[in-house]
Amino acid sequence: MEIIFEIVLPIVLEVLTSSLPDFVIACFQHMFNRPPMRNPVMAALGYGILGLIIGGISLLIFPNSFVKSADIRTFTLILSPIVAGLMMLSLRAYRIKHGKNATRIESFFYGSLLALGVSAVRYVFANH
Repeated sequence: MEIIFEIVLPIVLEVLTSSLPDFVIACFQHMFNRPPMRNPVMAALGYGILGLIIGGISLLIFPNSFVKSADIRTFTLILSPIVAGLMMLSLRAYRIKHGKNATRIESFFYGSLLALGVSAVRYVFANH
């Protein structure tokens, strides 16, 4: 049971941290009535850097690793971005199906890139 908790909790946190930037970006776009960024390379860099920043902030809140086993930590480093990317892709499909506009982060690539940044910072710097 503890192994399941060690695998599921980091994945849930990755998905939640991947959804937060989408919400913030949408809020700022509506506030300032600006079109979305058009350069995909700059967007990828931005989401990667944002993932690193969110990972650093998460260390302030949760300084200890949720997973003690080195093998499981490596597994979640790989699995979390994949799951977060799939969740963002599912969110995109849901929004489009219901007539809503999808944002850039609601794709597998950008969602998993942001989650990879969070996972990498936590993998390297979290106390275990």
